Amino acid sequence: MTNKYNENNGMERVLMALQSFCNFTYPPDTLPPQELWPKTRHIADACNMDIYISRHYLMKLVKNNMAYMSTGSINNSLRWYIATPASLSCVTKAKPQDVL
Repeated sequence: MTNKYNENNGMERVLMALQSFCNFTYPPDTLPPQELWPKTRHIADACNMDIYISRHYLMKLVKNNMAYMSTGSINNSLRWYIATPASLSCVTKAKPQDVL
């Protein structure tokens, strides 16, 4: 049970950090440019965790359609954006990557 609690707690922390970084104001059905999305390092630092652990949680969020991952590396970093109800309809613009 402790492992499941730690897993859920870590994922919740990453989701909250991602939400705080993704507070851009954009018209409905649009996402900000991927260059503006937070890097894995920003999210890891905000959660006080290793970048590989934060990436693990971020990829789980992508798999669960709760976040988007950049289509490629930008300045040698993956970028992430939260999938809010307003942005879920623009999946065609920024498709979640198939992970795991």
